[in-house]
Amino acid sequence: MVVNSIDGTTSFRDLTARLLDLNRQGRLRKPLVGDLGATLYIYKANKDRCDIEESFKATLLPLPTNNSKAKAPTGFGISFEDLLGGHVPDNQDPEDVVWFSFEHLQMFITSSLPYTEKDRAIERAAKLLEEAGEWEERETWAQGKRRRLNKQLV
Repeated sequence: MVVNSIDGTTSFRDLTARLLDLNRQGRLRKPLVGDLGATLYIYKANKDRCDIEESFKATLLPLPTNNSKAKAPTGFGISFEDLLGGHVPDNQDPEDVVWFSFEHLQMFITSSLPYTEKDRAIERAAKLLEEAGEWEERETWAQGKRRRLNKQLV
């Protein structure tokens, strides 16, 4: 339906907005963002500092179903010594712990989804316009800067 509506009057921004709207309605054949999963792994150097080993692993998204009666961890802590190695400031206790909350990490991941959807809609709109023969290649900001700098050097 979207592909058939693309012609010479189709605006890139309008197509991107349409794709975002269709995605939010669940009407795209392939969603802009599929099933989301996030697992946190923490590695630290072993005692002789010659290798690393996994010290912690937790699934943040999707939220794990907890069937056990044991209380699930709500976050994790890393000591300044583990975080900074031998570079802990003199006025800081190397055993002090920096705490990371799972809830805050989950909120951060979830808050980035609209930006991910928009980036993917932009990519898909460009691809659809290109496939329809309506895409006009334009100079990127970085390409323009490089061109201007090269002109100055000559």
